[in-house]
Order: sequence, then structure tokens, then C-alpha cells
Amino acid sequence: RSARMLAASAPLGQDPSELFDTYAPPAELRARLPAGRQPTPLGATKRRGDVHRDGDWHRSVHVWLVDERGALLVQQRSEHKDTFPGLWDVSCAGHVGAGSEPLAAARAELREELGLDVPLDALSAAWVCTLPTASTGATRAGHFLDNEWQDVFVLSLPSDALRAVSLGADEVAAVRTVEAAELLDALERGDAAFVPRQVHYCAVLRAALGI
Repeated sequence: RSARMLAASAPLGQDPSELFDTYAPPAELRARLPAGRQPTPLGATKRRGDVHRDGDWHRSVHVWLVDERGALLVQQRSEHKDTFPGLWDVSCAGHVGAGSEPLAAARAELREELGLDVPLDALSAAWVCTLPTASTGATRAGHFLDNEWQDVFVLSLPSDALRAVSLGADEVAAVRTVEAAELLDALERGDAAFVPRQVHYCAVLRAALGI
């Protein structure tokens, strides 16, 4: 595990009034969508805070960054996040705002959270799948029910690029690198330092990393 850690100051969290498109729930919670299929939109938008309160299905992007040694970048979520504050998580993640698309959202999140400018064609090649996940919990803002269609990406970048990231102070508290096998072992055993990930999510990530 790399001992290096970057820290950001004065995180601000996110806007509870941000609008999300809503989608039909999955027919089967643990089944990834076949390539070429998209979640079914309901034609309605709702505020972020209401979506997390009511458990509406919405879209998000998860971009895992891996270097040439097989180490993954993980980020520590701001204490001001409305879900899982302070826990370690995927390299870069964010919701897909109303009217946006996953590729554009992934590119924007990489810029905002890590200061990385990744071409859309590189992100398209790094796309793994779209899968449904459901989680619940509570923060200072109250109870949340987070039902997401997550577009997962695994993007290879040189370690020099990962060392050069610049953190967006509003959402990311710190970053570090962890060996892929070590990280997946931690996720699968439910290590309390990390955002919980379901079994089918870990299986997708293992397969994408070839471990």
C-alpha cells in the first residue's frame, strides 16, 4: 500500500436541490444490464435530497483508476457528503445529473474531483457495465435510501498521473493507492473503513481487473 496521501481542505459537500432523472427499478437487483441496453427512464426529475429520501432509482458513474503496478486509487469522502461521509471509496464517482449522460458525467467528475482531463474515447473504452445497487444508512442529514444504476469504468493511468491529481475540496478529503487484491478483500469482508459494496459489484470489479 502506498504511504502517500493527499488531503483537501474545507470540504463543502453537495447541493441537495441538484436534479436527477429517475428510472424504473431493475427486474433483478444483482443482474447487470446487457451491453447496449439502458435503464428505463420514467420521464420525471427530482431533487437529490428527495431521491435519497424516497429511494428513487437514478444514475451514477464509478471510475476506478488503476496504475501499471495494479494499484487502485481510492478517495476518502468528505465529512459533508450526504451518504457515507468520511469513508474510503471508488477513485472517482458522482451522480448523472438531469439531462446528462454517463460518459459526460464521468469526465466531469474526474475533472472536478481529481483534476484529470480524460478524453471521452478513453472513457468509452474503459466502460465495464451498468449494474443496479441499493444501499441504505443515516447521516446528520437523516436516513437515506440510495438506489442507483451505476456505470462502472476501469481506467488505466500511469502512476505519475495518479500522483499528480489535485483534489476538489468540496467532495474529496484525501486519496491514496491500495493494491487491487487488498482492496477487494477489504470490500468483500465488509471493512468498515470503506463504503459498503455488494457481492455482485465486487465480482464485476474483480473480473474487470483480472484478479
